[in-house]
Amino acid sequence: MFRGNWAVAGNPLVDGAEVILHNQKFLEAAKARFGTSLVHSSFVFVNVNAPMPASPRHVDIPCFHGATREQYPLPFLQLMGRFGLFEAWRVIQAGPVAWFYEGTGGSFDYWPEGPDGPMLSEQAPFGNVALMADKDRM
Repeated sequence: MFRGNWAVAGNPLVDGAEVILHNQKFLEAAKARFGTSLVHSSFVFVNVNAPMPASPRHVDIPCFHGATREQYPLPFLQLMGRFGLFEAWRVIQAGPVAWFYEGTGGSFDYWPEGPDGPMLSEQAPFGNVALMADKDRM
């Protein structure tokens, strides 16, 4: 598995990252999914995965007013999200999960109602498709 940051704090770090950071389809999907007209592109990270066993269930890194990944360690933000004491300051992060794999096998399992809700699964092939969600709560 390779993971890299291509944009942080709204600034592209590699050539071409702005194509994803400012992708109009992603921005419109976020507006529609969360019923808002205000969407700000903040970061792009890329995972490249080879065939591998399923990883453990997890949520992504939350963000709070005044406490983001640019200012605090990721484990600290995870704890803030896990304990639920900072919900009044949580920033909803609309995040597309996009795939570019047209082979067979594999799935993406997710819990759109949160970790205690029912699991849904997207199945291969994943030819240039995306799912829009608040990944730090599902």
